[in-house]
Amino acid sequence: MNFIFDLDGTICFDGMTIPEKIYYALQKANIYGHQIIFASARSYRDCLPVIGDYFSGYPVIGLNGALIYHRGELKTADVINYSLYLELIRYCKERNIPYFVDDIIDYHSFLGDKISFISRVNIQGIAEEREFHEIDRPVKVVINLENHLSCKEELLQKMAKQPVEILFHEIENYLYINPENSTKATGIRSFIMGDYICFGNDKNDITMFQNAYYAVQIGDYPELTPYADEQIKGQDLEGQIADKMIELFKQYMHE
Repeated sequence: MNFIFDLDGTICFDGMTIPEKIYYALQKANIYGHQIIFASARSYRDCLPVIGDYFSGYPVIGLNGALIYHRGELKTADVINYSLYLELIRYCKERNIPYFVDDIIDYHSFLGDKISFISRVNIQGIAEEREFHEIDRPVKVVINLENHLSCKEELLQKMAKQPVEILFHEIENYLYINPENSTKATGIRSFIMGDYICFGNDKNDITMFQNAYYAVQIGDYPELTPYADEQIKGQDLEGQIADKMIELFKQYMHE
């Protein structure tokens, strides 16, 4: 069976590491004949410090499905229309709206100190921060609308007929823009054909849950709950998650 794990908020809770109990449980998967795949909103670049050397060659579906790496090599990548990318950059700069852009490996930011995840970017120093015009293959744009919510509708209108996937997270007030048909579900389906079991916690996991054989929600994000077969929350999350992983590894060891 294929087991797919989101990272932040699912098996990583400090933005930096996977707790020892969960990491140990993940290492047990191959004993039961399962494949582990990571599916994250992060770039592959920023998944590596979290998953560590042991899992660095495992499949990683990054940037919400737009990138797929396996054995450390890029397998597929989708990019945002370049004219739209430039239009978004121009719009944000004119209004001092913070944003962050990922290309395949490198990145660009504007008012980066206002981007909540900036401290977790490029920890291993394998990428370079570029100027906006040096990003020639934009894969994901993240716009912080926390102090600019009045711009949300205008931005959405600009992208209404464009070939992009748009996700607005109402808790963060961040707008996430990916190439058309780039979601965790499409990334998974382009890499595997069979069933999968997944663990996730947030809005960008919805498509992954919708297409899963069995889906385990971590926490209580309300928009994800209708698509979950099971929910883990409360005390000792790390222990509960590790135990559930081993339970499912054993249950589906012949599938």
